[in-house]
Amino acid sequence: MAILQSSLAVDLLRCATAADVLVHIEDHAIQYDAGAGSVALHVLAATARPKGADEARRLGATPAVGRLVMQLGAQLAGGSDLDARGLVALLWTLATLAPPDSPLLQGLAKRIILLAQRGRLTPGQLHISAQALAALGLTATGSIATGLAHALLPRLAAFNAAQLGDLLRVFAIPPPPPGTSANDGLSAPPQRAEGAIEALFREALSPLALSATFLEPLAPSASTSERNRLAAARQHGSATALVALAAADLDPPADSAAVGGLLTALNRAGFGPERLGMRALSELLWALRRLNKADEPLHGELLGALHALVAQATPEELEAAAVEVAAQGERMVPALLHLRERHATLAEQVRGLHHRFHLWEFVF
Repeated sequence: MAILQSSLAVDLLRCATAADVLVHIEDHAIQYDAGAGSVALHVLAATARPKGADEARRLGATPAVGRLVMQLGAQLAGGSDLDARGLVALLWTLATLAPPDSPLLQGLAKRIILLAQRGRLTPGQLHISAQALAALGLTATGSIATGLAHALLPRLAAFNAAQLGDLLRVFAIPPPPPGTSANDGLSAPPQRAEGAIEALFREALSPLALSATFLEPLAPSASTSERNRLAAARQHGSATALVALAAADLDPPADSAAVGGLLTALNRAGFGPERLGMRALSELLWALRRLNKADEPLHGELLGALHALVAQATPEELEAAAVEVAAQGERMVPALLHLRERHATLAEQVRGLHHRFHLWEFVF
């Protein structure tokens, strides 16, 4: 039996397209145990996601996938650690394949929250679950968001800097509406953190938590690879937490020491904005201004990197990028201003060249 399940899983991992996975599910789902079934849905979601939300949900609505989901639900009905792992994987998968208003998906989300509140999920599983719930629009407000925040509060010390930054962001910045992508220009506005979510922010950025997660140095015996991993996690986590903190709009505002601690963590981790894309640069600039930190050296570095990035674009690319970011919300305003300024400068240069060309024709 174990050999059969291993063979089924290997076959699924070899599938190159979502259509191939769907055929395998139709032919072999009845043979899957919980492990192989989870692999099947995971590979289906991974291969369907690049095709867009509509196509992913079309595949998720096929009868074969529906039967497999119900089969897995029955197989994962226990309370073991394996069941928890399978349910988290199922939630991540259905966040891609199922419609957000699916009763099955809503029930699964509540079950995940219950497991989290009982301490049955590892930090990694909590992190994955929060990302999936955010993709479904369930972490901004409501009972799911409150339940998740309550479950995370006593576990904050278990997360690394990158995970903690991600967790703060899912509460403060709702994703695009279901059925759209981050590039569709429909991003929801920042959501003010209140209640349990506000408590989560304040505890996560308290002096003790900041020191332990973002600032505490590694032991002298740590290897170079361990130091590099820590630096990467702190760069990502600190930057993400800064944007989330700005979006959370705490009332009263977060302690200035919290913002300073995140900036210190970025600096110590060797953060450099030159490798960032336009979205990340714009969001960080927006966050620093919103947090009254525009006088920080980092603000100037971010501006320089954004200016250099925009300067490389052609007039056609500038115009297309400006249209794209204009509808993406206030966090993209810094990028939009640079794009429009650069576009206007190039247009003026073109007009000047045309004027000189006509003068040259007149003279000769």
